[in-house]
Amino acid sequence: MKKLLSLLMTICMLTPMMASAMLPITAADNDSAMASTGEEIDVYFIAGQSNAGGCSFCNTITDPKPEYTTGYENVLYLGCALNNHSETGVIVTEPIPVQLGLGMDANHFGSEVGIAEYLSQYYNTNSGKKAVIIKYGVNSASFDGSYSAQWGSWLAPSLIGNGYEIFDGGVNFYDKLLQTLQSGITTLNNAGYTKLNYKGFYWSQGESETSSNERAQSYGTLLSAFIQDFRNDLFAITGNSEDLLLPFLISEICPSFSENTAMPDGSSSSESINILVAKQREVADTLENVKTLNTAVYTIKNGENGVRDIWHYGGDDMINIGNRVGATLYARGVNATVTDGNLTPDGCSINVLGNADGTVTVTWQVPENYTVEAILLNGTNIQGSVTGNSYTVSKEDADLLATFTVQLLRNSYKVTVPVLQSKLKLVIENADGSALVYDPQNPKLIKFDEGTTVRFKLYTERAGYFPSCVKCNGVELQKNDEGFYTFTITEDSALEIRHTRVQTLSVDLQIMLFNPKNPLG
Repeated sequence: MKKLLSLLMTICMLTPMMASAMLPITAADNDSAMASTGEEIDVYFIAGQSNAGGCSFCNTITDPKPEYTTGYENVLYLGCALNNHSETGVIVTEPIPVQLGLGMDANHFGSEVGIAEYLSQYYNTNSGKKAVIIKYGVNSASFDGSYSAQWGSWLAPSLIGNGYEIFDGGVNFYDKLLQTLQSGITTLNNAGYTKLNYKGFYWSQGESETSSNERAQSYGTLLSAFIQDFRNDLFAITGNSEDLLLPFLISEICPSFSENTAMPDGSSSSESINILVAKQREVADTLENVKTLNTAVYTIKNGENGVRDIWHYGGDDMINIGNRVGATLYARGVNATVTDGNLTPDGCSINVLGNADGTVTVTWQVPENYTVEAILLNGTNIQGSVTGNSYTVSKEDADLLATFTVQLLRNSYKVTVPVLQSKLKLVIENADGSALVYDPQNPKLIKFDEGTTVRFKLYTERAGYFPSCVKCNGVELQKNDEGFYTFTITEDSALEIRHTRVQTLSVDLQIMLFNPKNPLG
């Protein structure tokens, strides 16, 4: 209770400060943002450091839509995108339509535009539904206070005095976020929105903690406390027990952030980034209704894809991130994956769309070299009741945080070696580095997954036998400098391997044949 009273007191001090900061658009310019008495509105949060606040250049979007500039009238915005310790930037204190220029200045934006673009499918004039995004982002703001500690951190209140402290004179951005929330509630109530439904929270932060392995190791403790503290404080404000499970979406650190390299498996060349991402995923696995947003598909490299530094996403990627955030938070009740048992294969996709009636529609795409083996809803195979590549999860299941899995089976094809009289042995190099020896004298069926590239060499147990014909499905194969033949599996295949036996003349015989003094031996 003391905490809430202190928050209410700080709101009075916060509002004049916010009103004096840069405001790109005022509520007076957007009367459509105001509500009639008794309306309800859904609330989404964004918080973190610079990629949360918005440091993507507006002019790097390759296909800007008119709404990016005019704004999404039924998806509104409140909040702050601040520049470091100056606590100045784009600060909006009255609800306005989401649009470009709500980042650290009028030339930048964050995930709010992509989120609004996605959400506008459900929040629009036809549905009559409205949403608001409340943001509090601060460039370079760390979690633990040890980086840029002289001006503040995101340290969760429950950790203060329990091994962690805010640096003397530093700002606690967690408290600022709560102040922004409370001020936003008052503003929305005054605008006629009397019922606020809290839908989800997008957290984009952690780059500051990748400065060392030690700091990255502690990230799980910091993030877990932050999520639980915010949920508890939101519940203290609303009294709604559902807010104790407010959905959280954690943005994973991009593998190529700060001149690092993304590895083929999606990890980073930076050990500290890999440690921190592992901690983010641990939190999602441990806390209920928490997910991570994989960012391995993006590249942060100066001069590429609209990127103009080594820290922030380009315009198109930020729009895409926002779309994914909107889709995940709107359809908060379904965790959907498509997998072959280990990972999501290339060419597969799965999308989750929330519907106005509370149901959730899942759609997926599977490449030709895979078949669907099972479709699981909360562990039960429902494949028999699914038509095509989409399924609508009921509101009841979605409310219980359903798990939806499309289980794939990769197509495989057989390889035969029909010419059995060959004295040559086929030695196939397996993917794990081991070898498979195929003896045509003891034929057997070999199976490979579709798309597998097979590498093999030919050996003989006796001298004088050489390959004269090496074909796959009638096409002659050529060996490379290492002596390997290769072919790619796209169908049932047959290898044709023939040998030539070469007779070597003896030294004595060669001398006899070419001695003119004794031609008959």
